Amino acid sequence: MVLLIIFYSSLSFGQVYKWVDEKGKIHFSDKSPPASYQSIEMEAQEPASGVSSPPSTLSTQGLLRGYNQRRQEKKQQRTEEKKRKAAIKKRCASLQQKIKYYDGYRHLRTDSNGEAYYLSDIEITQEKQRTEAIIRKHCRQ
Repeated sequence: MVLLIIFYSSLSFGQVYKWVDEKGKIHFSDKSPPASYQSIEMEAQEPASGVSSPPSTLSTQGLLRGYNQRRQEKKQQRTEEKKRKAAIKKRCASLQQKIKYYDGYRHLRTDSNGEAYYLSDIEITQEKQRTEAIIRKHCRQ
């Protein structure tokens, strides 16, 4: 009876199932997925020589390590994407302020000789249009 239990339990170690849910999340399990999901049965990998862990444990650990690594990579990508979007948002806010600035004041500039001059109405309009074009291209609201 004991041998039968040991033999039966060793058979159940070898299967690892992988499936993707409706949200795109990948799942790994030793149990088969719900009937509404298509699963891929993962084969157990051979253990490295000199390692005392059973093959099923090694393959499960390898799968989990790979899964955790992909999860970390995705987390890092999301963090980088958030930073990029924050930088774009900051730049867009700055451009919006620039438009308001053109609407409110006479604009004093300095030429290459160091002499101050005011922008003409045409130059202000051109600068404003150039800024609005940048906003339309890069700042979706």
